[in-house]
Amino acid sequence: KDITISSCRITNSQEDQVHLEYSISSGSITFDNLVVTNGGLSGLSVQSTVPYSMACTVNHCVIQGTTVWPIDLSFVSKAAVRITNNSIDSNTNSILSNFGGASELLVSSNTLTNTLSVSEVPLVVIADTHPVSATIENNTISGNTCGAMRFLLNDTDSAQLSITNNTITNNGSGSQGNLGSAVVINPNNTFSGNCSLSLRNNIFSGNAVNALYCSNGSFNNFQVTAAENRMIGNGGGGWVFDNPCNTFRLTALKNIISGGGDNGIITSGGQILDRAYITLANNQI
Repeated sequence: KDITISSCRITNSQEDQVHLEYSISSGSITFDNLVVTNGGLSGLSVQSTVPYSMACTVNHCVIQGTTVWPIDLSFVSKAAVRITNNSIDSNTNSILSNFGGASELLVSSNTLTNTLSVSEVPLVVIADTHPVSATIENNTISGNTCGAMRFLLNDTDSAQLSITNNTITNNGSGSQGNLGSAVVINPNNTFSGNCSLSLRNNIFSGNAVNALYCSNGSFNNFQVTAAENRMIGNGGGGWVFDNPCNTFRLTALKNIISGGGDNGIITSGGQILDRAYITLANNQI
């Protein structure tokens, strides 16, 4: 079933402001130009338990004051999700995307501000063993109590993560310490996943701890390309790599890391990197 909800104002619901469940058929869902405020639970909720391909778009919406998740998406099978041009402000918890199949996610040109939770960051992506491709670009993520974005990769066969042209500033760490860093890559105590991470042209400044923190499990293959990022005045380090890996590759070009409270770049904690290939060129640290 294909559903479009557009140009509506929804406020003060005691439960989810909009709640859709797919248990029989597949579908495409579009939320466009909505104003969703002061919900008793979540703002926009889509829950799919069908073994079919799903699609969901959230575009040009304002979501404020939700008690649980501003956007709560869960798919047990293949899904394509686009979250674009939205204002997400002063909600209790995260945008939550939970993928149970091979999936694609685009989060582009949003503002994510003033999230209140001390443990949940504004954007959470959860993936299981199936491939996932996530593009996070041109967003402003600022003034949140705990971090900016977190990727929980549960033995994900191929996680292709692109984080580009975002401004990530003045976010706290809440109660999470390093797990409240601006960007967290977390294998979630799994051991055989593969991850390719591209960080390009982002600004990380004034955050309470690290710009990037990778920990809590190991990878088979972890490849990081970081170019022309600016990490200035963060309370922790620039990039912290704390995952054992069979193969680790880091290419860092033309980045600025300045005024932080810890190491600029570190492979930490005595973790074993069986094979490591590291290229650092034309950076200012």
